[in-house]
Amino acid sequence: KLSSLRLDGNPLGNALLRSQPFLETLPLSLTRLNISRCGLTCLSSLASSAAAKRIEELRCDGNVLNPKALDALKNCAKLVELHLADCGLTQTHLPYLRAV
Repeated sequence: KLSSLRLDGNPLGNALLRSQPFLETLPLSLTRLNISRCGLTCLSSLASSAAAKRIEELRCDGNVLNPKALDALKNCAKLVELHLADCGLTQTHLPYLRAV
């Protein structure tokens, strides 16, 4: 069964994660998701997705995320590894990271 999905480097933009059907059709066995360098600025659909609750490793490197984007990660209840290299993070992002 599929446990890892790599979509990194594809110019999918925010439409990818705004598509609730995409997230909800991910297999129950999926625990690792790589959405690095996809042109994302937000992660909002992770906030309400049942699929997000199963993700243990999330790679978002190379996406210029707005500070509130990180707030959606609170829903990722099993998250143990988070990659945010080259995301343009500033001190404004820190309060949202503390909540994860």
